[in-house]
Amino acid sequence: MANHNVKSWATVRETSVEIAEAIFELAGNDEVLAQKIWEEGSDEAL
Repeated sequence: MANHNVKSWATVRETSVEIAEAIFELAGNDEVLAQKIWEEGSDEAL
């Protein structure tokens, strides 16, 4: 996912760009999987 889109994704979810980048790295840049990780994850895991 392009850096601009990661920033937008982070902003919408009220999280940091660094956390969004880590989620997308885990998800292999798959936005659907990134959303699942976000919904099911906890701050402690990140």
